[in-house]
Amino acid sequence: MKSSKIAALTVLGGLFLFTASHAQTASPQNVNEHSTQTSQAHGPRGLQGLHFPPSAPRRFVASEEGRAFLKATGHPLAQYAIQAFGEPAKKTVVPARWLQQVAEGSQQAADAAAATVPCTANSGARFNLEPRQNAWPQNEASADFLPNRVGPADDLIVQAANDWRGNLTTGVRWDQSVSGYYVHRSTTADCSAQFEGGLPSITVQGTPQLGIGDTVVAADPERDAIFMADLRFGNLSGVGLFRASGKTLLDPKLCPSGTHSEAQAVSCWTVTPPAFLLSQPGPDLGGAQPSIAVDERATGAGTGAGDAPL
Repeated sequence: MKSSKIAALTVLGGLFLFTASHAQTASPQNVNEHSTQTSQAHGPRGLQGLHFPPSAPRRFVASEEGRAFLKATGHPLAQYAIQAFGEPAKKTVVPARWLQQVAEGSQQAADAAAATVPCTANSGARFNLEPRQNAWPQNEASADFLPNRVGPADDLIVQAANDWRGNLTTGVRWDQSVSGYYVHRSTTADCSAQFEGGLPSITVQGTPQLGIGDTVVAADPERDAIFMADLRFGNLSGVGLFRASGKTLLDPKLCPSGTHSEAQAVSCWTVTPPAFLLSQPGPDLGGAQPSIAVDERATGAGTGAGDAPL
């Protein structure tokens, strides 16, 4: 794929069905009065005093509606959200459309077939495999690539985004991680994705720390590697850091085509064990999206060459 086409990539979700702003911000016009008062007095205590505005996934986890939704659907993140921010108020109303989409999404038994996707659309190109019916949003996308890694003028491209399929549970092929990844490894010079998934959980002190999004990506062509970082939440909170080689991402056994299950996400992204950084008690996670860059100088070229600082 031509390197110049990287600017055309964007993850497109079903925003008209389940708008990210509605799901992520818990704005006053969308919540009942009791919920708003409770959020101000109790729920978002972990969001107060931050140096940066809290991220969208963090606002969702801290909101009354978010915690009530996670609890109602039996999501594994619910227990940690409640531990950090308290039980949702009994009067909190989960928007019926959210629950309806969970039911509708649970009926989807198969992935949408990978297809050729042109890079010339005015608003970007679809870069995921989610079925169009009952689609959930993907947002805050970032992308990077290993040039010519698939073949001459064909780049290995990896995109990251918040993927709200991670808030679903039973019956949907997604591993309950909001930290989405999407990979183009085809020799077809288009904007298609061959596989996708959610970055797997990281076990720390015997407890899983789940990906809640704000995922970012950086490529290191010099060492044939892709780095991804995201926010993590569980009994602790922090930043997850993953590394996969170009060889791994091109291997259909380690990274099969299609939408990955949790086991497949583990296979693809833990050949190099991930790291859990900036560990804090659960409620104390900072609100800023991680940033990551790679010093792409050759190994040994100077201090920091090959480092991937956050």
